[in-house]
Amino acid sequence: NEYDMIYTARAEVGTPPKPIKLVVDTGPSDLWVGQASYKAKGSSTSQHVSGPSQLLRYGRGQVRGHEVKDRVCIEALCVRDQTFIAASQVDGIGAVVGPLGLFDGLLGLAYPALAAARGAPTLLEEMAVEGPWKDLAFGLCLRHAASGDDSFVTFGNLGHVSEDASGCSPNGPGVLLPVLTVNFQAKFWLALGLLSASSAAGAPPGLLGQVPMVFDSGTSLIAVPAALFGELVGHLFPRGTLARCGTLMGQPACPCDLPVGELKFIFPGENGVELVVTLGREDLLQPVGTAQLPTGETLEVCRLALQPSPPSLPFVILGDVFLRHVYAVHDVRGFKVTLYPQSKPRGSGLADMMANAQLSAQVVIYAGAAFAAMALCAALAVAAIRPASSTATTCSDEGYARL
Repeated sequence: NEYDMIYTARAEVGTPPKPIKLVVDTGPSDLWVGQASYKAKGSSTSQHVSGPSQLLRYGRGQVRGHEVKDRVCIEALCVRDQTFIAASQVDGIGAVVGPLGLFDGLLGLAYPALAAARGAPTLLEEMAVEGPWKDLAFGLCLRHAASGDDSFVTFGNLGHVSEDASGCSPNGPGVLLPVLTVNFQAKFWLALGLLSASSAAGAPPGLLGQVPMVFDSGTSLIAVPAALFGELVGHLFPRGTLARCGTLMGQPACPCDLPVGELKFIFPGENGVELVVTLGREDLLQPVGTAQLPTGETLEVCRLALQPSPPSLPFVILGDVFLRHVYAVHDVRGFKVTLYPQSKPRGSGLADMMANAQLSAQVVIYAGAAFAAMALCAALAVAAIRPASSTATTCSDEGYARL
């Protein structure tokens, strides 16, 4: 867990095995590793794949490289000839990629129809073929960094993965949801849910209707289609209060004392179970530091955990701020998602990050169905915002939770 912004898993690539950290991302399906962390010429098991270079575009930033085949292992699970992209060019993502960064590459766990290289099996496909499982599934349990609890991802048979819900503090039965197709193909971990918002001013809750929602562990926030975004914030915040908000490196930022209501996601399941996940103030307003006002007063500043989604994705994107409330079991061959409610998440890693911030350093947050890069430490210096603690000395990349 990197400050509640990205979640990485330990992996190895090549021969001799090179340890790397991969972002666990259920939004895309490609696997890529940065050239600074992996060089094909240094691996005796690498194989060149002929063809043009591949370009992976994200919300902010892009990755370009050529396909290679090599041995890839996640813990004891190894694929001998896994095709992935050796990224020679990483733009707009910042200094977080590489041996000295927060991660070395990305492990995409969405369906193969999203892959840039359509002819090569994704890691998820290879697991289904080479793995010892009849009904491959994976479970994802994300925790707050401040909670002290481990986050984890589990691969295995559906039954065993479902049993692992007990390790993620379940707080009720799971809700079974079918995966929706896009143009008759399964692409995203996409399901239907109801969206409801209540106002801090005490107005009746507004039911915004049934909308398709993507479960995306590579996104740290909640992204909402632009057509729905205005209506949503209109329900959450009393009239006129948003005039106190602005933007910080492209992300909405507001005073932490701003009145805010509750955002509810309601999922009626195929199994007769209904799940309601409620996001309140602690989820929707995340502290980033204090701002010095012209009057000399200070103001606690929070980022708003909501943003408009890219125009190409007319879905609600449920990122880590939502996923920390559930244990999500992804049934790969059955095209289902089961959500088990977690006990109430505790703490905020973003506040911890800012308590260890050096204003001249740069921390880039991975957000969006892609990279929505937000250089917080540098941005706070520009905005005259101080970190949460005056004793801070470094933007630490340590303190990772074990995966």
